[in-house]
Amino acid sequence: MKQYTSFLMTLFFLLNSLIFAQGQTDANPFTGDALQDESGSSIKRIDVDSIKAMEQFSWGVRAFHEGLYNKALLDFENAVRLKPQEPLYRLWLGNANFATGLGDLAIRQWQSVVTDDKIGGGWLRSRIDTLLFRTSPYMDNTDQDIWTVRHEIIGRNERTVRFKGPTDISNDPLGTLSYVAGYLSNNIAVFDVNGHLRTRFTGGIMQLDGPWGVLAMNDGNLFVTEFRGRRVTLLNPNGRRLLTFGSGVEDGNLQGPQYMAATEDGYLYVSDWIGGKVVKYDFNGKYIMTLGTPSATFEGLKQPSGIAVTPMEVFVVDTKDRLIHIFDHSGNYLRSIGRGQLQQPENIAMMANHRLLIADGRRVLQYNLDNGSFIETTTLNGNAQRIVSLDIDRNGTIVVADQAQDNVTYLIPRSELYGGFFLNIHQVVSQSFPEIQVIASVQSRSGRPVLGLSDANFLAQENGVAHAPLTVQTLDRRKDGSLTSVILVESSKHMQAHKSLVDTAIHSLVHNFDRDDHFDIVWASEQPIHNRLNNNQEIALQLESIFPNLLQKNWRFDRGLRLAGSHLINKNARLAVFFITSGKDPSNINQFSALDLASYLQNNNIAFYPIYLDQTGHNRIYESIAQETGGQSFYLMRPRGVAEIIDIARSRASGLYAINYTSTTPSNHGKDYVQLSLMAAIQSQSGLTQSGYFPPITVMR
Repeated sequence: MKQYTSFLMTLFFLLNSLIFAQGQTDANPFTGDALQDESGSSIKRIDVDSIKAMEQFSWGVRAFHEGLYNKALLDFENAVRLKPQEPLYRLWLGNANFATGLGDLAIRQWQSVVTDDKIGGGWLRSRIDTLLFRTSPYMDNTDQDIWTVRHEIIGRNERTVRFKGPTDISNDPLGTLSYVAGYLSNNIAVFDVNGHLRTRFTGGIMQLDGPWGVLAMNDGNLFVTEFRGRRVTLLNPNGRRLLTFGSGVEDGNLQGPQYMAATEDGYLYVSDWIGGKVVKYDFNGKYIMTLGTPSATFEGLKQPSGIAVTPMEVFVVDTKDRLIHIFDHSGNYLRSIGRGQLQQPENIAMMANHRLLIADGRRVLQYNLDNGSFIETTTLNGNAQRIVSLDIDRNGTIVVADQAQDNVTYLIPRSELYGGFFLNIHQVVSQSFPEIQVIASVQSRSGRPVLGLSDANFLAQENGVAHAPLTVQTLDRRKDGSLTSVILVESSKHMQAHKSLVDTAIHSLVHNFDRDDHFDIVWASEQPIHNRLNNNQEIALQLESIFPNLLQKNWRFDRGLRLAGSHLINKNARLAVFFITSGKDPSNINQFSALDLASYLQNNNIAFYPIYLDQTGHNRIYESIAQETGGQSFYLMRPRGVAEIIDIARSRASGLYAINYTSTTPSNHGKDYVQLSLMAAIQSQSGLTQSGYFPPITVMR
């Protein structure tokens, strides 16, 4: 740990030297032309514009950290108008433009100061490059990117055995932990994102017997297959055995279980390598059915190993015939892939881009489910010997286990490694100065939230001085994180025929909120209306007053969405806008483009969820905003209803962190600007950003 922290400190100071080497801004109000008094002594002229500009700037910084971005924007514009040559003011004008979703204007301001030694430098250049990359055509072709090693975990050394003979790897849904099944060491080794061993599970009194497969579930529990024990075990997050099944003589018995896959509707598939079948259970271990037995259209599985599932299909690797067989969830054989393409397939995993990731001996392949093509992802620089398993964690990292080399390797796209993390400081809370809290998000270059970071992954500086210790809290929770949302309702004439459905949608959403959740309602009329309604009676009264009186032909989706977003700024929870809509195109989006609206939500960690009242509802504008912000669309009357929407919104990753420390910078009664720099790093991957704040104003005595 000390070596890792020392490495971070060294990296931090190297990256930060360009920012702080030249000191603070030169915005000095006493830098005008020199005058002379009667004795000939020089008197400096007071630069009134500088005083006014600094005052506007300080108001803007305080407004920004209160989430009042429009006010901050005006204050920074006034400061730049008064002192256009001051780079610090332009930097913050760019920050305010970015926060309000005006990315092009933000980049323009940042580009004007990126070469300034006191303000710009490598961190700002990297920030600009990342934003340009996200809107470039290359962003759509990242599937062709080369994956490179970020770090690896060695299973054993002279002093200790972490794991031996790794056969499977699974990652915690929060992105915080990796679980490695050590077949020869009879344990499950648990590592954090930094590669540090946290603990080892051995099964308690009834020891694990040849653990082969491991599968981390959303509730923190682990399913483990025991190859020699011929059973499946459920462990709680502390490694205590909760359940064992599959070892009897009844239906569903296992002879040599290996890999597993789980479905969203509560079923577990287990491959039986010796038994030549795949067995389907529910999460309580109840036997459901067997897949892969011989039939008129299929000769039967021979040595099934890896499994992956989609909502419609089950993919099973057969190591003997070197094929991947595909079934539906009723067990019907559909087709096979990989003939003549695979060398030594073992395990598979489903990627988010409709691709199948394949552990194939000395290499990892991707199979495109749309066009049937294979792409070689990595050979670990030619060093792989027998890759038996792989997984994709919540950070988009591919984790592979090489059984022959007793190691686990973490892979990221080369562009992500050299592009670094994208850090964004949303708020600095300084009211309790010298106690400081920084709310920041960490993303990959492509915009994916980075999860699982802790105190050891962050470093902070004020005016070039490092501050420690830091206390870091992730604002992503496993299940119980509060949800703060706005229910946005289309207020067009099209909605007049859908009054009962609107009523159903609003009440269903409210009914599925938890006690700790918070919500508001915004009606997207020409002049949007905001309400905070506390009970069903108030909602019913509001609905009666809106329908049909305030339904308008010239309703404004853009204004409504901006108003909805403004009520979610700096809430520091999972944030969502649920948009109840007919799916018809908005009559006009004049003030803000769809891209600006998506950027406004995305830059403030707000997800957008269109809820269509019509089953055929589909709108390209709403769909694009949902995709850009990490949300998705739903039909109101889908089988699970809005409960599914709430669950998905509640489990969405934000990559938000609260970083707390005690400042040693003098407050000077709140008159001086404090320059703040923040760095986040995992192994060789890092990112840096800059912000600042004014301490609270105090009265001089």
